[in-house]
Amino acid sequence: MSVAQTVAPPTAELLVARARAMIPQIAACGAEARQARRVSASIIAQIEEAGLFRILQPARWGGYEMKPETYYDVLIALAEGDMSVGWVYGVLGVHPWLMGLLDERAVRDVWGNDDSVRLCSSLMPVGKAEKVDGGFKLSGHWRFSSGCHYAEWALLGGAVQGGAGAAPDIRLFMVPQAEYRIADAWRVSGLCATGSEDILVDDVFVPEYRTRRMIDNFQCVGAGLAVNHSPLYRIPFGQIFFRGVSSPRSERCRRCSMRSWVTRRSGAGRPASPRTIRSPSRFAPRSPRPSMR
Repeated sequence: MSVAQTVAPPTAELLVARARAMIPQIAACGAEARQARRVSASIIAQIEEAGLFRILQPARWGGYEMKPETYYDVLIALAEGDMSVGWVYGVLGVHPWLMGLLDERAVRDVWGNDDSVRLCSSLMPVGKAEKVDGGFKLSGHWRFSSGCHYAEWALLGGAVQGGAGAAPDIRLFMVPQAEYRIADAWRVSGLCATGSEDILVDDVFVPEYRTRRMIDNFQCVGAGLAVNHSPLYRIPFGQIFFRGVSSPRSERCRRCSMRSWVTRRSGAGRPASPRTIRSPSRFAPRSPRPSMR
């Protein structure tokens, strides 16, 4: 049983404060993380110890079941130190929310012995799945699985082909680490430390209860809703999942752009004072030059 199940969960304010306290060390580890092409294991361990991965996790499985605003505030704070850390946290931290929608047997497979186990993902439906007795046979090569080095399971998108011209059945398939391999393929110039490697699966059996139809994510239905009654698990998929990867990028870019603009406008590389920023005369349009005739 986790500590989170035996004591009162921390407040949202405390969790955000813990995230903000990590910013200097995250920034200090940035160069090393970019060189390694993945977030430092020590940073992941600190995020885990601070309880930040539990924000969206069902309470019945040791989570805090908090409002998504707390998750986004923490995510943005971590991204201030390094956007790659914010990105990886956004991905790994949102999967406990998705677990709240899944069949309880699938959740037990992942968290039955340890409710701190993490999942990575690559949702693009590039995998090929064949229906067999009790489940599916899955094969495929997925790209961009951020944070996969720090996960023990993967959620992978795939298509089950329909017959007689029917549309394919797009699903997510949950696969344990022992049944996939990670290909070292992440060599980029931006978000270098996200470790967004490739995932390869070859003819692996996935029980049907460990799958989720993608359309169910958008129709806000799922087997997990029978036991997870919080409104958190009735929020549309896109509002949680997609914002989890867009928030660190957009917010940090906004803040860095503002900081750069303020510094440049102040001159000599010194940050502008609040009075300087508010002064309308400083930024008033210049008088037009007299025309030359």
